Amino acid sequence: MSADDHEVSTLADVPTAKAGRPGENLVTREASGPGGDDPGPSEDELVGSVVNGRFRIDAVLGEGAMGKVYRAAQVGLSRDVAIKFIHSSLVDDGPRRARFEREAQVLSKLEHPGIVAVYDFGSWGGQSYIAMQYLDGETLEDRLQRQAPPPLGEAVGIVAEVCDALDAAHDAGVV
Repeated sequence: MSADDHEVSTLADVPTAKAGRPGENLVTREASGPGGDDPGPSEDELVGSVVNGRFRIDAVLGEGAMGKVYRAAQVGLSRDVAIKFIHSSLVDDGPRRARFEREAQVLSKLEHPGIVAVYDFGSWGGQSYIAMQYLDGETLEDRLQRQAPPPLGEAVGIVAEVCDALDAAHDAGVV
């Protein structure tokens, strides 16, 4: 396998989800008609939607090159999750959509405290999503903007945690 077969965006770009198959229509909306003709909400309309009858989207968390990330509640389990939807502008971009789907598949196989857990993956109205573990707190980028450089002991701890997560990913076959 080539390095491209295992390409995953940075964990900072990945919010929180597992299960589902690419192309499977797992997302539904409470307001959808019985015929399933509703193409799904636009990115700006996702807040308030229900994904797969299990994830209620509550707020926008952030946006990256591949998609927008939302905080959601997993209704049946009463836990917060993060859901990343691929940008609607990339829906017809085969290579980028395939990369997004590979990201979900690869991340769903990784189990490590330093790697966000994937709970669900699917699509709705042509928009692929990944539902993942929600991690509350600041990003490393925010931390470095707040105080750069960090104290030596903290910097060593951060690097050690990242290396441990990368080692686990490599052990799972992620290049």
